[in-house]
Amino acid sequence: MKRILWVGSVMVLVLISTLFACGGGGGDGSSTPNYTVTYNDNGATGGTVQIDTTNYHQGQTVTVQGNTGNLVRTGYDFTGWNTLVNGSGTTYTSGQTFTMGTANVTLYAMWTAIATNAPTGISTAAITNYMASAYQTELISLESETQAIENQQCAEGNIGSCLQSIVNAKSSLVQTFINDALNFVQTTINNGYPIDKQTIISLFNSYRTQDISFFYNLFSGSSLISMVPGCTLTVNNAYDAAITEINAM
Repeated sequence: MKRILWVGSVMVLVLISTLFACGGGGGDGSSTPNYTVTYNDNGATGGTVQIDTTNYHQGQTVTVQGNTGNLVRTGYDFTGWNTLVNGSGTTYTSGQTFTMGTANVTLYAMWTAIATNAPTGISTAAITNYMASAYQTELISLESETQAIENQQCAEGNIGSCLQSIVNAKSSLVQTFINDALNFVQTTINNGYPIDKQTIISLFNSYRTQDISFFYNLFSGSSLISMVPGCTLTVNNAYDAAITEINAM
């Protein structure tokens, strides 16, 4: 009797061991395969390529990382990642996503050569100097025209006509100055030089303030002071149109 119980116990243990070895009895013991995303620096000369430690399943969304390791390559700009080393695959930038397939993915850093002959750092200074020179020319011309008007019309006692002629001369010269400045900016761009639009817009607004002050000074103490808003409106419209054109360049 004891021998029968012992044999039975051994058979139960063997059966249990077999079940555990086969995955616990139920199911085929298989698991969902995992896939990885590897980042490759693709010739970087500095920085550290990041490591994605996530194990992805088929169909899982992968978010592409940025250049978190500050990879650099002498003479090149980092422009993103590509699934092929030569850049002919699918390109991704930071934050873009893709769906994991059934194979590991390697993303190669993409590099764009920096143009060594690109002109830099001179256009804004050149434009600033040109505008200052052009505005000074406007002031000289205005002084000459104003003197001629004063000698003729103002001397005859017709103050209204005198002031209106000066206003017309100033308005015309303002438009000439603006046109010259815009032409210079456009030529700078056409020659391949970069421009700082905000700096140019700030310059225009600075000259706008000076021109508006001119009209207030011109009519100061005169009964025709009510003409100032109309004069300044013309000047403001001219500068607003110039700034719109700069933003469109």
